[in-house]
Amino acid sequence: MEKENGKFIAVIYVASMMTALLSTVAPTDNFKANAVEQTALTANNYEAPAKLYQNAGYEMQANVD
Repeated sequence: MEKENGKFIAVIYVASMMTALLSTVAPTDNFKANAVEQTALTANNYEAPAKLYQNAGYEMQANVD
């Protein structure tokens, strides 16, 4: 009877340790999502060039007038 209890405790121990280890690994293995976040474009990526073209347009309009 004590052998069975020892095996049961060993199985529970191993299962709990595996669960603990897997829970720490899960958040760090999402490399693809991290890469997408790092290359995501923001509004600043569009506003700066737009302002340059807008200013160039104003200058060209001033030259025509």
